[in-house]
Order: sequence, then structure tokens, then C-alpha cells
Amino acid sequence: MKPSLDQSAILQAASEIIGEPFAETKLAAEGIDNIVLLVTTESKKKYAIKTGENVSTDAYVLRMLAGKNFKVPRLFGETTIPKGGASFPLIIMSFYGSPLLKEAPDQSLYIESVLKELQHIHKMPSPKRAGHALDVEKGDDSSWKDFLTGRLSGKDADFDWEKVCGHPLVSRELITKCLDWAMQNVAGLPDTLPMRLLHTDINSTNIFIKNGEVEGIIDWSDAKFGDPVFDLARLHMHIKGWLDQKCLEAYTKYAELSEEEWQREKTYHVINLLEYLNWYVLYGLDERLPILTKQLEKISYA
Repeated sequence: MKPSLDQSAILQAASEIIGEPFAETKLAAEGIDNIVLLVTTESKKKYAIKTGENVSTDAYVLRMLAGKNFKVPRLFGETTIPKGGASFPLIIMSFYGSPLLKEAPDQSLYIESVLKELQHIHKMPSPKRAGHALDVEKGDDSSWKDFLTGRLSGKDADFDWEKVCGHPLVSRELITKCLDWAMQNVAGLPDTLPMRLLHTDINSTNIFIKNGEVEGIIDWSDAKFGDPVFDLARLHMHIKGWLDQKCLEAYTKYAELSEEEWQREKTYHVINLLEYLNWYVLYGLDERLPILTKQLEKISYA
């Protein structure tokens, strides 16, 4: 749920943390469930402000990674903004002035750097087992297989497969086939997979670049703990849907997966496609549905 806040409330809350008023303000992003502002103070300091339903997860991850040489924003402060009986978390982060990966003339040149930074991030172990990062931190001790099965079966209330299948741009037969195939493969996953920190929304709008490599990875609102290969499959989905053949070739070259890991990657690729179909249907983003269904149709389920 996107916070029903005007910019003045956001800026006032952030200014109280920073300790000085803002001279310039720019709306950087307004997503389905968050708002991001870029601000400059009167003393010319620059910050990024983010508020939204899941921003506490951003704060948790940034605290976890602070001071450990990860390419993520620095967290300067956090608070909550009350509104109509609810409250929305707000964080203040360092500002990246460099371009996003999506603005690079040749994004394939950065795929290796993205994968190396993901490998670094994936060294961070789960405090328990698998699931949404904050849920795990608070004590949820689900297995990775149970977490994925809950989403694929619809037991997780965030996933409404009947609504997805009933959408006019979606094939019920295709989705049913993919769900069954994915659940069978999840049931066969090893129980000994290492559970690591995952971003789960790696794409070229969440990556800043500088001097030929990744400078920073942002938007940790949907971070989880799980199998690191899942993150790679998310990047694969983005490349197949929105980037070019050179990026796909770079991904295949630099992912450095074993044959068994490539099999898991295929399963996770399908799961990512299904999950995003669910989100796009629920949020009314119909124009994105054909991109994902075409990927599902092309995957061999043998």
C-alpha cells in the first residue's frame, strides 16, 4: 500500500532527523507501495528519503550491511509518520548522483559486476532459516521449501492464483501447468541449501553504476533469506524480458553455476515469472503481462 502522505509531511519528518531544512526537493520514484524523494539541504548535503509499507525492511538490511564493504546506501536515520490510524516507516539514506544501469548505452558491460556484487551479498547468512527478511529476524523459522510452496499453493494470502488465471490476458492452462511443475521441483530441492540474504528485485532500475562497475544497489523492501540462486533467476527474468541478447550472453557466461544450480535456476526463473504475474494482475499492470507469459511459454518443462 502506497503511503497516503503529501510531500510536506514526509519532508517535515525527514528534516527533524537531518536537523536542517531542505532547499531543493525532487520526486525520484513513486512505486506501487513507496515514495522516494531526493533532497538537498541548505548546506548543500544530498539525501534520499524513502517511505512506504515495507521500508522497515530496507532499514533492517542497510543496518545489517553497514560497514562491511557492501555497495548499498548508507542509512542516516529512520522514523515513522502517523496517518489516519496507521503509521508509515521513513528512512533517510545516502544519495547516488551516478546514472542507473538502465541509462547505460550497453548494459551488458555491467552484468559481470552485478553478479560479483550479488555473490558478495549472498555471503550474508540468515539468522534462522527462510522467508521475508524481517519475518525471519522476528523469529519465523520456515524452511525454504515451505516458504516457496506457500506462495505457489496460494496458502500465502498475497497470492491469488484464481484471480490470475481468470485474467483475460492470462492462460489458465499455462499457469496451472507452471504451478504444478514448480511445486514438484520445489518438493525435490535439497534440504541442505545455504540460506543467505536475497534482494529479490534485481533489475536495471535498482542499480547505480560508476567507472564501469556497480556503485550501489537500492530498494531492499522485498529482501528475503533463501537460496542465492533465486536472486540470479530474478535477474535472468529481467534480462529476458527487458534487456538484449548481449546481456543474456553475459549473464550465462558470468553466472558461474554448476549443472545442478542451473536446474534450480530454471525452477526459480519460473517461480519469479509466476510471482510477478500475480503482482501485475493484482496491481492492474496489464501491459506487463504479455512479457512474462511469453517467457513462460518458451520454457521447456521436460
